[in-house]
Amino acid sequence: MVAEPRRPFLIAAAIVSAVALTGLLGLAAEIAGVVVCLIALLAVAQDARDSGAGVGPLRWWNLILGGLVIWIAGIPIGLLLEPVGGLLVAGGAALCLVGSLLGLP
Repeated sequence: MVAEPRRPFLIAAAIVSAVALTGLLGLAAEIAGVVVCLIALLAVAQDARDSGAGVGPLRWWNLILGGLVIWIAGIPIGLLLEPVGGLLVAGGAALCLVGSLLGLP
């Protein structure tokens, strides 16, 4: 059995996305989750691109990237308009969670 190098990164991204999706741990957890997901995406990007996984533009790393963009936009908006920012953070975290789970081998 060959070890999958991207598995730990994607599992970590899925865990922090699920934690951010609950919204129980506050702003510091949201920022830490963005950092962990970004590190995970950067760590698996080359391997993902070379593997050719996914169908057309709906590839799992695009879901993670899109989720990160929405998640990052939701954090400062949440400081001004909490309901809107919370929805953006939750939506971005959900996309990151789905992308991370789809990327698991």
